[in-house]
Amino acid sequence: MKTLSVALVLENYHRGGGVERRTSELAHGLLAAGHDVHVYSMGYQADGNDDGISFHRIPVLKLGRRIKALSFAWSCSAFIPRARHDIIHTQARIYRYNVATMGVGCHKAYMDAMDVDADTDREAAFHRAMLSIERAMMAKTQSDGAKIITNSHRCKSEFIRYYGVPETSITVIHNGVDQITFTPNRESAVSMRENLGLSPEDTMLLFVGGGFQRKGLDTLIRALGRLRNKNARVAIVGRGGRDEWNKLAADLGVLDALIWCGKADAEQMASYYAAADAFVLPTRYDPFANSTMEALASGLPVITSTANGVSEILKDGESALLMDAGDAEALADRLSTVMRDEALRLRLGLAGRKAVEPYTWQATTEKTMNIYGSVMSDE
Repeated sequence: MKTLSVALVLENYHRGGGVERRTSELAHGLLAAGHDVHVYSMGYQADGNDDGISFHRIPVLKLGRRIKALSFAWSCSAFIPRARHDIIHTQARIYRYNVATMGVGCHKAYMDAMDVDADTDREAAFHRAMLSIERAMMAKTQSDGAKIITNSHRCKSEFIRYYGVPETSITVIHNGVDQITFTPNRESAVSMRENLGLSPEDTMLLFVGGGFQRKGLDTLIRALGRLRNKNARVAIVGRGGRDEWNKLAADLGVLDALIWCGKADAEQMASYYAAADAFVLPTRYDPFANSTMEALASGLPVITSTANGVSEILKDGESALLMDAGDAEALADRLSTVMRDEALRLRLGLAGRKAVEPYTWQATTEKTMNIYGSVMSDE
């Protein structure tokens, strides 16, 4: 492939979230392959590792979520010079692009999963705006031959079902995972457990992710209420309000089981995975949760829902324990099984690590560049 000028578009550039991490890894992979990389975003946190990437700030009107989303979509069309780039590859919802990675999933499917009514919800105007942009994006696959990338087959099927996108226009490219940073390594386990105030008898269940309602924190708390095991402790990593969750836990008599950890960087996350006995993510909607991949790579036994796109690379009872989203009773059963069976935890951890070994960021980048090649050959 000839040297390309690639415009990568996302709302904010950093390495913290799932979409952001995937974009950062792609940017560095493209640079390593000799391509010219430009990042267009509202804001960015670049460091020495980002040398060689050209950053461009997109102006937006920050007058509420609806106006912010619409103005970003419009500004990207106005301020990204199409003639300057061979590929415009967006990770966000915008109007003009060649390739779109829908890492955050299908907004209509998200609304259904979360039981959001676009007419009555308090964020109704925002949701209608997102749906309007999403419809325009999906229409481009038929009018302009634009290509869509999803990170799970589940997400691909949603765009086909809701918008009639041709199956040939969508390619599934799973997220990779850093298997050097996230690896079975218990060296930092003792100090982290001490910092969290855990005793040797405690079972540390790790929950990771912002958007606690979507990620199913309430399901986990309700499962703890059913479990009623005084040695079960949940370390919650991620930003978000605590009051309603503490109230729910207090009502169920499990408030003391919650440990609020706040935000963590990759190095800190590696220590949390090392210290944990199991990873639990009963999410209601997750196209492909990076935290689950990191937990698997770290050799942790994983309990997650079938609403998590990662579940499609796993086998229930072999490389993870799976459940339906929102089913607190089923989750309590799986927690009980994992907590009492150390041999099962070990077996699941080993099988989970093996399941993610084919999924590297290099493989993700190479498959993405193949999409670029098909776009260039079509023009």
